[in-house]
Amino acid sequence: MKKPLLVICLLATVIYACNHGNNTLNKLLNTGRLPAETFVIDISRDTILTTQKGAQIRIPKKAISADDNIVKLEVKEAYSMRDIVKAGLTTQSDGQPLSSGGMMYINAVSKNNARITQKIFVATPTPYLEKSMQLFKGEVQADSTINWTAPTPLPQNPQLAALVKGEIMFQNNCAACHAIDKHFTGPALGGVMARVLPVVGDKAHLYEFIRNPAKVMQTESYFLCLKNQYGGVVMTAFPNLTDEELDAIHGYIENEYKRINPNYDINLAACYDSCRLYNEVAGKWKQIKASLEKETVDLAVEKKEASPDTTGTLQKVSPDNQESLYYQFTIEAFGWYNIDMMLRNKVEVIAGELTVHIKSTDENKLNLYLVIPSLKVFESGGSLENETGSYGFLPLTARSHCRRTLKLT
Repeated sequence: MKKPLLVICLLATVIYACNHGNNTLNKLLNTGRLPAETFVIDISRDTILTTQKGAQIRIPKKAISADDNIVKLEVKEAYSMRDIVKAGLTTQSDGQPLSSGGMMYINAVSKNNARITQKIFVATPTPYLEKSMQLFKGEVQADSTINWTAPTPLPQNPQLAALVKGEIMFQNNCAACHAIDKHFTGPALGGVMARVLPVVGDKAHLYEFIRNPAKVMQTESYFLCLKNQYGGVVMTAFPNLTDEELDAIHGYIENEYKRINPNYDINLAACYDSCRLYNEVAGKWKQIKASLEKETVDLAVEKKEASPDTTGTLQKVSPDNQESLYYQFTIEAFGWYNIDMMLRNKVEVIAGELTVHIKSTDENKLNLYLVIPSLKVFESGGSLENETGSYGFLPLTARSHCRRTLKLT
């Protein structure tokens, strides 16, 4: 269902700043407020960097040219709405509103004339993937704001390909009875893994139910209750779906669930008796414990003197999270980059206008911004011609007489 653009988590924000002609010096919102990470690398070797926020930067040897082999890099990242606003990183391309999937700045800060001469590979983390996202390059303007330009398609992403496969399988096997964001013939499937009972998140148990729902319902009240809630019909069994195919379907469901961010009542409280559920959960964990206790591992024991450790101190690393999703792209120059899509291309929104009328004696000291957290939109307003104290949130060349008005005193 499409939602009006101005209704989705809408927040109109007024920021005071110093105005000097056309150049606004906003000391509250600027990229200097973002924390910077620095990395010292040897450009004669292949290097993989992992930032504190989870981005991965792969630098092939000789991809950076410099006067010597040791180069110091600075990286800044803005993935959350809070960081985007704090840094003043408006999501606009030549006045057109964008929906951001995350921003990154990478630059060489060593004084040795470092520059990129071959492609550097970047992967930025994201809670979900959008098929329509593109890579924009940041152009720093005279007033220190950034205009996102030169959109280019993202390279092929294996994770996105898996989601496309999952979407096809969902349509072929599930869509006749289930939707992701609303109840249908059967319950909505968004967030299903968090509702698997008696053990939340038990993927194997969920897959067991999908392959043989009638059998699982004989012993578990939660699934039986769902059947009774939705007409008393047992779900169609899918015994031939492999774990890989079910992983693809589930991956697509969870990606769409996070992307759409629906608000619906799954009404779990009506679907189980708390005492019975407690006994089922306890029984399930006892089974897991018993199975683990039966597992044995043969350890080979050899008696010999230990050799001295000559490897030195190991560098601590974070384990890979196989469920993490990434936008992947390449860069060929230092600077700001933004994963974005034109807001008009989002299927969940429809076009709208917002006009703000200011009643204040200090109009010249105001900057107005439109913030839509659910879409990661951060847009600056512009004054309307021949209308004192009035600001709009669409490109100045696209104003019309249809307005949604917010009055601020």
